Amino acid sequence: MGAHGATPEQKVLNPVVIGSIIVMELQTIISRNLKPTEAAVITVGSFRAGTKHNIIPEEAKLQLTVRTFSDDTRAFVHRRIQEVATGVAISAGVPTDRMPKFELQNAYIPSNYKQP
Repeated sequence: MGAHGATPEQKVLNPVVIGSIIVMELQTIISRNLKPTEAAVITVGSFRAGTKHNIIPEEAKLQLTVRTFSDDTRAFVHRRIQEVATGVAISAGVPTDRMPKFELQNAYIPSNYKQP
């Protein structure tokens, strides 16, 4: 549920703030969970929320790109993205019916990487 930007005391959760925290937390997945020899990248390429400057929006939408060389690493990174986003939402007090939703699009071309 959205609200007027001048009345945040109405106990409205701000998805812009929650989304921003998620973006920052995603930055640690690669550096703190994978070996330096496991190449992987998470990029937040799109962050959309709201329609006006003075309205707290009802939702935010993040679109990510994930690049890895192995299927196992890709599955791990996808799982960690879900864990991080859900954990941030829980800590912010997001109700269970408004938890982050994940849509995985397998629109990628498998790499042709050969071990040196």
